[in-house]
Amino acid sequence: MSSILKQTLLLLNNIFSCKNQDKIYSEINKFDLARYQGKWYEIARFKNPFQNKCLKNVTAEYQLLDNGMIKVVNQSERKNGKMNTAEGLARIQDQNDSSKFEVSFFDILGWRPVWGDYWILYIDPEYSLSVVGDRKSQYAWVLSRNSVLTQSELKKAKLILDKNGYDSKELLITLHDTYIKKKEASI
Repeated sequence: MSSILKQTLLLLNNIFSCKNQDKIYSEINKFDLARYQGKWYEIARFKNPFQNKCLKNVTAEYQLLDNGMIKVVNQSERKNGKMNTAEGLARIQDQNDSSKFEVSFFDILGWRPVWGDYWILYIDPEYSLSVVGDRKSQYAWVLSRNSVLTQSELKKAKLILDKNGYDSKELLITLHDTYIKKKEASI
């Protein structure tokens, strides 16, 4: 079975699954999409089937388009050292809460039949740390404007995840070359 078909079937299962948790714990009073735009580094994530080949240097870039959609460009380095790029679109899912998006990386001649949750559970006042999840507490990411977080920032992110039904002990830390170079310099 092709990788795209597997990912599509898994995403469809996620979308149409019976478990539905619309009430999430969030510390967001007012979300500013314009401030969220730009490049984010993936600091950590929960294991998921659509990032199996993402080894390190994982980033996401968001750009608000004139039509109200959000262009999403995810990049990651694979085992072979080559960069992989996935381009998609996001849209606001709930007009009353602009921190709830749905995102699609799959299209058929411009038609996007599959959309998945992208709910911002937390954003710090400086828009430099973000915790993202879904309605079922199945997928989550910790994102930062920098490739390294302080221990207190990571602790805050884990607390937000735990309050939303995740087990933060299952969080996988994402390696970035800048982090590796800092660690090597301190040895």
